[in-house]
Amino acid sequence: IEKAHSGDPFYQHKYAEILSTGLFGVSIDEAKSILFDIFSARGGDSGANENLGYRYKDGIGVPKTCLKAVDYYQAAAESTLKRGRDGKELPSIERFRLSTLELEGRRNQAEVDKEFVQYYIQLANSGNIDAMRILGTFLRYGFRGMDQNPKLAREYFKKAMEAGDDIAPGILGHMHLLGIGGDPDHERSLELFKMFEDKPDSLAGLCHMHLYGLGGLSKNRELAKSLCLKAVDKSSQLDQARSYALRTLGDISAEDDLFDDNLFPLFKKVDKSSALKYYLKASTSGMLGDMEALYKAGMMYKYGEGIVRDCISAVSAFSTVASQGVSADNIKQAQDFYFKREYNKAAQYYALAAESGSELSQSNAAHLLDKGYCNGLPKIDCEERALHYFRRASKQDNGYSFIKIGDAHYYGKAGLEKDPNTAMSYYMLAGDRNLPQALFNVGWMYAAGVGAKVDFTLAKRYYQQAAEINSEAKIPVKLAEIDMYRRIYLQRLVSYVGSLKEDGHVYRSVIECFKSWGSRLIVSLIFAICIHKMLK
Repeated sequence: IEKAHSGDPFYQHKYAEILSTGLFGVSIDEAKSILFDIFSARGGDSGANENLGYRYKDGIGVPKTCLKAVDYYQAAAESTLKRGRDGKELPSIERFRLSTLELEGRRNQAEVDKEFVQYYIQLANSGNIDAMRILGTFLRYGFRGMDQNPKLAREYFKKAMEAGDDIAPGILGHMHLLGIGGDPDHERSLELFKMFEDKPDSLAGLCHMHLYGLGGLSKNRELAKSLCLKAVDKSSQLDQARSYALRTLGDISAEDDLFDDNLFPLFKKVDKSSALKYYLKASTSGMLGDMEALYKAGMMYKYGEGIVRDCISAVSAFSTVASQGVSADNIKQAQDFYFKREYNKAAQYYALAAESGSELSQSNAAHLLDKGYCNGLPKIDCEERALHYFRRASKQDNGYSFIKIGDAHYYGKAGLEKDPNTAMSYYMLAGDRNLPQALFNVGWMYAAGVGAKVDFTLAKRYYQQAAEINSEAKIPVKLAEIDMYRRIYLQRLVSYVGSLKEDGHVYRSVIECFKSWGSRLIVSLIFAICIHKMLK
């Protein structure tokens, strides 16, 4: 706090996060949090820029304005890319949705990753070339729980190459070209690319070198373009070489567009820019996509370079790039704590990531808080924070959050009054997204007449939809249908007993009722036997 007040941008942002989450022993003060993030952003802090971009995009505590959001997100994206240029690429973080993990009963992911990596280490030590290359890839990007270590990744790729692998030289050449895991060495890159010139990584690398005249090669735009096109043609959608080649083709097209008079009229359709097409394709190609390409697409949208300006698309591009930075660090910390079963700390770090606008983090933070992992907060405060993040996630179309908000209204949690009608509306919103639990809830409420008028036809329809979407819901649905038929019979009985008073023929009616219930008892027994056989 002292460093934040002294003007340090990093600590100003950290203090802003503490004030906004309320999970670190400091009371929530949103206005103060925004103020400290503004000071921090002026000092260039990436996390502050990302959080303010989210606030201005959705109007959270500030006026909703795309023009401010895009500037903050652009600054955050630039900081994120700078991290990825300092000798190693942006790390890959496998992101888990906790509600799904726990629902499926999956094993601790950290243990699974450890066993997976050990298996490949054993294979690599026994001389398996594919395992050497796979381990190199894990270390290069930080896959499967391994710490990102591009220098060690180079060693594994080198071992694979020396063992006869025809893919590793191209990957290693690219790392030498860009200085990933060591100093750039263009001459060595050229040697490696020429070992297997027909492979996608080599073609993409040679394309880049011919375009900029690296490694003693003369600049040749046409040759570069043809090499990149070949790299795209020979690569699969998951090959990272494909994204590099597409980005380079975008760069070539962007420069070509400067000399195309047709690009300068004021009104122009987006799809006229071939550069934008290449950048967008590059951003979704390969195992990770290409964030540099997506950033360039964002710049085109923001400034209308060859296309009509589009602030919303620019925000989308920049925010995606920015999400690979500080918020990704928080998510990784949260997941590490979660798999160590330190759930209170996991909730704190998911809450930090949630402040950047990460829907997954908002959902995960709310999920843990809802389970009571609130770092000592009183129960009512804990429920309120859980509901806060469920509401944030629901605004980003998270169906699970609609169910939990419905639960809060139904049971009267987080200081809310019990309100079945409002609960029903949220369950129906979740049901519109085909969530079996929500459909089941709606069916039960129609059957019970809670939050809606009794309607057994609609109840049965929603029950059946739940069972169709998830086969595991069939047994609960059958049991609910039994309860529904019980309600139907009870309703008829109440109506029948009411008729006794109207007729005045009490004795005759009671006898008939007894006879009717005798026959109904037999029917019920038969029905129960049928259900028993069906459940077996």
